[in-house]
Amino acid sequence: MGGSGFVAAFAAGLLVDAQDSELCDCFLEYGEATAEMLLLLTFVALGTTLIWTGLGVIDARTIVFAVIALGARTVVLYPVLKGTGLGSRDRRLIALLGPRGLSSLLLALLPVFASAPGAERLFSITCLVVLVSVVVHGAGIALFLNAKSVRAVETPPAPAPASGRRGSAGAHHDRRSTRS
Repeated sequence: MGGSGFVAAFAAGLLVDAQDSELCDCFLEYGEATAEMLLLLTFVALGTTLIWTGLGVIDARTIVFAVIALGARTVVLYPVLKGTGLGSRDRRLIALLGPRGLSSLLLALLPVFASAPGAERLFSITCLVVLVSVVVHGAGIALFLNAKSVRAVETPPAPAPASGRRGSAGAHHDRRSTRS
């Protein structure tokens, strides 16, 4: 009819609500999945443009701060994971290499939006910490997985049990090859 699709969708939502109709679970699942994907795309689009501001504040003090911040997080997170029922090895891996960054960036944006003094520098330092985390922990996971796969390859397979038939099959093969 040439009208707005947004108004039509809004009117359809009002009609469904007014009718008190039960929607199929597939509508709810689709809506949740679509919302999560759009949220992820928004974070990726904004994150790839803003995260590089962390490179502008690199100096000795900010690198030391980034190392301390990442180390402190690991030290604090390990005992917190004790009540989860995970094994010691799993807790160490999660504490050391677990997900990080997004919540820090979102919290650092609060003073930026409030126009607090020094908020831009705080956000840039947070971006640097997240960049260091991505590099260090990404490389750490790769090295851990590589070391694990190398250990699996270096472990020799168990030798096959020797049997009398194997020798006779080889002798039979040798006899055939001498005939031709």
